[in-house]
Amino acid sequence: MQLSKKIKICRQENHLTQAEFADSLNVSRKTVSGWENDRSFPDITTLIKISDNYDISLDSLLKDSGTVNYYQTQIEGNIKNQKRILPLYLILMASSILLFIQFLTEWKLPFHIVIIVFLITLVSYLINYPFNRRANSIGNLIKLSTLFTIIFIVNATLFVVTGNLATSNDVYWNYGIIIGSIFLNFLLSLAFVILISFIPRNVTDFINEFNRKKISHHN
Repeated sequence: MQLSKKIKICRQENHLTQAEFADSLNVSRKTVSGWENDRSFPDITTLIKISDNYDISLDSLLKDSGTVNYYQTQIEGNIKNQKRILPLYLILMASSILLFIQFLTEWKLPFHIVIIVFLITLVSYLINYPFNRRANSIGNLIKLSTLFTIIFIVNATLFVVTGNLATSNDVYWNYGIIIGSIFLNFLLSLAFVILISFIPRNVTDFINEFNRKKISHHN
């Protein structure tokens, strides 16, 4: 039996609508509809959640050659993607820090080079990171929006406090500096949200392993 039919039977046996089933898995109703109509598959994490929430063994869910092949391809693709996004993450972090320093101080940096590297890396990271797995619910979107707003306000406050606003007699020049600063703040705030909330898996694995060894060493 195909995975799509197994998911539909599981939902119906638990007397749940697609919306209710979706809420229990922290996904959208449209996503569940895609599963049941064989247009898409749940990711590994969601598949495990289905198994745990509805007492279905993973072995039973995966007993379909097409499903196994899909997840095998997905795992291989994830490994390749992790190797690709790690350097992007590190470059984005470095360029964001440099821009933040330039944003708040008089430190002379090769601004044009840094901003070009920053923009290219930011766009590349947005394209390559699987954001749909982390930002697929209203709750997560609210958290991310709140974090972005806080960072944007803090950056703007620091910018005003450091006194880096233009003080030229040319009103249009001043407006241009302010608008440019707001746009740069927007990009920096977006980058910081990404750096905080969308860390590559191999980085989190390294941190968790380091903490585990540190705890075991103290014990």
